[in-house]
Amino acid sequence: MARRWCEIDQLAIDPAYQRRGVARRLVDAVVADAHANGIRDIEMNVWSFNETAQAAFRKLGFQPRIVRLRRQISPAGSPK
Repeated sequence: MARRWCEIDQLAIDPAYQRRGVARRLVDAVVADAHANGIRDIEMNVWSFNETAQAAFRKLGFQPRIVRLRRQISPAGSPK
């Protein structure tokens, strides 16, 4: 069975409008649209350094699902 989900990409709130319920209203609109379309899962990415956003989205019901790791390497022939 195919999996269907909604992806929130690049949600950012201007600092002047943070802590005023803007993110909650945006997420509520996404939840309502997903529900109306029979979608049960909503996912998003948050930068690991952005602990403020992570905390805010956890308050909105999001839970960590995966951890993505990265390692950069020097191009071939470049000094390390």
